[in-house]
Amino acid sequence: MKNILISVLGSSPAVITETLYALIKKGRFPQEAHLFTTSHGKETFERLNVIETIRAMCNDYQQEPILLNNLEFHIAKNAHGEAIEDIRDEADQVAIADTITYVIRDIVGKDHDNTTAIDASIAGGRKSMSFYMGYIFSMFAREQDNLSHVLVDMVYEGTDFMYPTVDSKPLTFLYGDNKGKIKKVDGQPLDAKNAINAIELAEIPFIRLNNSLRDANDSFVYGGKLSYSECITAYQLSMKPENIELSVDSDRLLIEINGSEIPLSPEQLALYIAVLRDTISGDFQIFRSDWDNTWGTIEGRWIKELATFVNYDIEGEPIDNFENICDQFDDVYDNVRVSTATKNTVLKKGVTPSIFDRLIREIKEAIAEKTVGNTFRLCIPTPVSVNANDFHTELPEARKETKSKTDKRAAAYGLLLNPRQITLH
Repeated sequence: MKNILISVLGSSPAVITETLYALIKKGRFPQEAHLFTTSHGKETFERLNVIETIRAMCNDYQQEPILLNNLEFHIAKNAHGEAIEDIRDEADQVAIADTITYVIRDIVGKDHDNTTAIDASIAGGRKSMSFYMGYIFSMFAREQDNLSHVLVDMVYEGTDFMYPTVDSKPLTFLYGDNKGKIKKVDGQPLDAKNAINAIELAEIPFIRLNNSLRDANDSFVYGGKLSYSECITAYQLSMKPENIELSVDSDRLLIEINGSEIPLSPEQLALYIAVLRDTISGDFQIFRSDWDNTWGTIEGRWIKELATFVNYDIEGEPIDNFENICDQFDDVYDNVRVSTATKNTVLKKGVTPSIFDRLIREIKEAIAEKTVGNTFRLCIPTPVSVNANDFHTELPEARKETKSKTDKRAAAYGLLLNPRQITLH
């Protein structure tokens, strides 16, 4: 298991070396580290040559210095693209929160096989940075991940203490009238060598919110693009699914979920609208498990929906109009058209099961980028019970998800969402 440290960092880089020492004692010394800080924090870290201190710690405690080649600073930028020197206002706080969100999600999202364990430290930086670190970490952390704060004996405060050294190292004052002088306790020089038991890693219990996202197939993490504030909004909506409002804007080729816009390609939106129409009417017609008997209906409806986007009047069989409909997109939209691969396949073979499955998968992926938990589960196309009385008891008038086992038409593609929460323009 690869160990990763993520930490907020202010103007006191000792919290990093102290945390690293505490992780040595825990047997979780990291091979990679990500430090969230300001330009001032990074300058202080470099000025005090903390890299060499970490190298010395590795030598003292027989740790592979892999970390030194995998230590990354993450400095938020302001609206002008400049690195933030310090957190001075709300905008700076938002920038820091978004940076932490993007980085943690990326670290977790890349670990599909659960081969890493993260130690998140809230010991450094301003209080707002620590809060964001802990709160954001709770949104993405897995069972193997830990949140902590490093505690150090007060006697070492205000000195140049970095970690318990193997060799003697008398400690000096960093501030005040005695700056640079050796600190003494009971008449004896305070020595870093004697601090073996002066550091404790206080592990913080927390709720791993990501554990509740299994219905979303971890889409909140894998492929998610939400900022910090958007993440909070998405979580709140998931907890109150009765407040979900789903609408379609055909003119702009997108759907909106409580104001969050989700663009879809023409072929994706055409299929999604067909699914929405069935959900609203209760007259389900898209039976994937009975494809041989329903593909013609699915194909015809899909092409008709495409035609509405370009105001094309179909004459005869929908498939005979398909190529002309595709050509119309160049006249109506800028850089929006039915993909060449889809167009060529449909012209040769019609709408195939593989095209249908791909479009369903792509629709889910698009919705997954902006939603979480119940919102995702209720708004994606999925096999639902066609029984008009088959609803979830915990979600009023939301259909039950089901699969056709013996009866190929017991389940059709629809939404679990209450039809009254759907608007088609």
